[in-house]
Amino acid sequence: MDIIKNILVPVDGSEHAHKAIDFAVDMAMQNDATIHLLHVVESTKIPKGVNDYIRSASYVPKEEMVNITTFLNDILEANEKGENFWWRWLKRFGSYFDKVFGPDWQESDKEYWEKYRLYY
Repeated sequence: MDIIKNILVPVDGSEHAHKAIDFAVDMAMQNDATIHLLHVVESTKIPKGVNDYIRSASYVPKEEMVNITTFLNDILEANEKGENFWWRWLKRFGSYFDKVFGPDWQESDKEYWEKYRLYY
């Protein structure tokens, strides 16, 4: 039998999502697995500003959901290595962030991004 190491649970605040989380917790405890929660939000409903996006554990623009497997693999691979996945995502989403925030989005809050790079 295959051992489950990672469990992905999509959440939306519904009763079904709460039941899915309960089920995932039981399964994770039985298998010593890691639970990853996925919540999709339309980017048009998130206030503009880099700091608003970064407060989430992770953020994938709706337009990039077709590549969700790649992004989830980034998270799982980084988790196995004890690293953070954000350095890859900043590169992957660079052109998207340029479009949303403008071409100089990292320059607008240079002090923040310099500190950010130290950790990620």
